[in-house]
Amino acid sequence: MEFNPKYPILSGGLKSKPISNERLMRIIVEKEGFESKLALLEHAVYDSVVPGICTACLGTQDCEPDARANWCDICETRTVRSCLDIEGII
Repeated sequence: MEFNPKYPILSGGLKSKPISNERLMRIIVEKEGFESKLALLEHAVYDSVVPGICTACLGTQDCEPDARANWCDICETRTVRSCLDIEGII
């Protein structure tokens, strides 16, 4: 796959710098409009659908709380993880 700036991780642009779970959580917090990671997690533990992030294109979408490899509607890969999985709660 050629480098695609729209999906830098998927196309190999950031292979040398893996994204940490902490950074993934910061992205979810920012994109989903929560004030903090704690506010996001407090919301998520009481819901049947939680925010998740694609580890390939960094797009966010709703997913099941235990999602570890859900389908990403943006880049069409099975790379969506839930915020609860990223934090190790589930």
